[in-house]
Amino acid sequence: MAILSRNKGLLEGNPQIMAARLGNVLCWLGCMIDAVVVLSVVAVVVADNTYTPEQRPYAIVLAVVIGAIPMGIGRALRYILAGK
Repeated sequence: MAILSRNKGLLEGNPQIMAARLGNVLCWLGCMIDAVVVLSVVAVVVADNTYTPEQRPYAIVLAVVIGAIPMGIGRALRYILAGK
């Protein structure tokens, strides 16, 4: 019983641990959003024939820059909440 009550106290009683977990979750969410944005734009650029070969690198770089915004926000929240 002592182990269960100690674990329960860690989950419910310590807001620093919960903030750290929230920071980690938000960081992973930002990374997933980044991956979805970049992969979807790359798929559209490769599959769509309206982009010329000269325009494709610019579209991919723009997708990486736009995708880096939620990733950066997630990393910043992780740094603030989890201290990592």
